[in-house]
Amino acid sequence: MKSEELKIKNYGFTLVEIILVLAITFIVATIIVVSFSRFSRGIAIGNDVQNVVSFLEKARSNTVASRNGLRYGVHFESGKAVLFSGDTYIPNSPLNEAILLSPNVSLSVISFAGGGNDLVFNRLTGETDQFGYVALSVVGGSSDSRQINISSTGVVNIQ
Repeated sequence: MKSEELKIKNYGFTLVEIILVLAITFIVATIIVVSFSRFSRGIAIGNDVQNVVSFLEKARSNTVASRNGLRYGVHFESGKAVLFSGDTYIPNSPLNEAILLSPNVSLSVISFAGGGNDLVFNRLTGETDQFGYVALSVVGGSSDSRQINISSTGVVNIQ
């Protein structure tokens, strides 16, 4: 009888084994979530930089082509960029086109010659008197940022 009792096998898991599996699962899940978060923020800043550059190039192109006989520019605020027509930005103009930045991205620096938040291009040449740069940064403790430079000739490049 005692020999049969010794042959009984235990098929269950111990509490230590269950806790160990849960801890490993939690650690792996945390690593995946953090990595995905960083990846999505990187994608967001890349998309927003391309959208802002596109707006700047569109404003310059419209100005050089003298579309509607007007100058065009881009106005910058903390969460958006606005393409406008005319010599100055009018906030509620129906002709304005705005792009909203991702919630994970902000305009951290706006630095133009002469100050201000507006960059306006000159007709026919595409030059600007408000040359300088705009910096976009990821919100939330990341050091990821991109700088968009606008030269006095109106050429735009990303740094």
